[in-house]
Amino acid sequence: MDDPGSLPTDPVETALHLRAVPAVAEQAGAVRAAVLRWARAVCRSREIVDDIGLAVYEAMANVIDHAYPAGATHRVFDLHADSEADILTVVVADHGRWKAREPDSVPSWRGRGLLMIEKLAAEVELCRNASGTLVRMRWPCPQSTA
Repeated sequence: MDDPGSLPTDPVETALHLRAVPAVAEQAGAVRAAVLRWARAVCRSREIVDDIGLAVYEAMANVIDHAYPAGATHRVFDLHADSEADILTVVVADHGRWKAREPDSVPSWRGRGLLMIEKLAAEVELCRNASGTLVRMRWPCPQSTA
């Protein structure tokens, strides 16, 4: 029997790229699980990993709820996660156009996703243009040596 300590170990994947993910609620759990697996592999801080999971979930929920009009047939988003020099970056990008909040709308329990993302991530960048909306989130994090 081989010594388990002598078996080659898989290198840590420092990047995760998911393209053309259907922007439907049924996909959010699987994508969040993939992001959490990636984050656990590259970051030693459980708190940061948990923050990444929740922030990414909120970003996906915003795409699902706000990026595409009802009945749109091509509802997708891309997710790119990368680890470089102890900085974790996750980008969620769609190809739609988020619905603007009504200026006189009554406050409700909804509409707090971006606020949550801003509290969970060390840095957040929101870019809206003709090709869609991009949410870039960054966290400083000591990388795992596993």
